[in-house]
Amino acid sequence: MDILIYYGLRAIAGVIVFTLFEYCKVVVTTLQGDNTPKQKGKILPNPLKFVEPIGFLIYVFTGYGWSNPAETSPFMYKNRKVGNLLTYGSPIVLCIVLGKILALISGTVPNAVVVAFLVSLAKAFVSIGVFNIIPVYPMAGSWILRNYISPNSAMKYSQYERIILMVLSFALIANYLVTPLNAIVSAILGL
Repeated sequence: MDILIYYGLRAIAGVIVFTLFEYCKVVVTTLQGDNTPKQKGKILPNPLKFVEPIGFLIYVFTGYGWSNPAETSPFMYKNRKVGNLLTYGSPIVLCIVLGKILALISGTVPNAVVVAFLVSLAKAFVSIGVFNIIPVYPMAGSWILRNYISPNSAMKYSQYERIILMVLSFALIANYLVTPLNAIVSAILGL
């Protein structure tokens, strides 16, 4: 029964984190004049719009996964490089900061069930923040990387995105990446 509670808490935390992560991108890109999220019907924090089934299932079982990315149009930004960095970097920073805050709060709560949920949510925020630094589509890091490579390199890179994502998925499921990523998450959270 404990395992069901563990995965149940992780699933709930995942829905919350994926939704807030993508919604943060929506808010930041909209503030920069991009109305693409509104046109795509992703202006509200609706989990049904942001939770991607395969990335979510991999997240539930490994603690790392991806969401359905909020579409943006960097051509609407005054400065494309800065706009891209803000749009895709802000959710990463938000996740790591919220995770750290939740971990600190969990140490002050006397209720074991609430503590378990707060710790699960803290780990979810930080793990998704850290995982999204990886420059593989659909993670935010892939969009940040495109700011710093030539258009030709970006085009070549995009041709292999699906294959790289499949390799990354296998590495997660086979537990090759989980241990090093968990070490980073634990170091950030101090757990």
